Amino acid sequence: MLQGLLALLTDKNSDVCYRAAQALGNLGNVSKPLLQSLLALLKDEDSWVRSRAAQVLGNLGNTSEPVLQGLLALLKDEDSRVRFRATQALVNLGNASNPCCKVC
Repeated sequence: MLQGLLALLTDKNSDVCYRAAQALGNLGNVSKPLLQSLLALLKDEDSWVRSRAAQVLGNLGNTSEPVLQGLLALLKDEDSRVRFRATQALVNLGNASNPCCKVC
């Protein structure tokens, strides 16, 4: 099921992609394969995929350094939608992201 949902994040239909992101964010299970897949999607060539991966990471609540660094890198993305989703994700993660953000 998890791999199926991750695959849907790259669907060209924006509604399918959005629903997959919602479902993944609601899982609450931050397994290593899920985290690695989402971190890889932050570097996808498709800005829509990057923005949805950021959204999911923000909803999962994992504040590990790789997650925070991946989201911080997206703050410089050329696509405003990606920057917005990365900002939202960092806000969702709360105070744990503050020390990391002060470095910026």
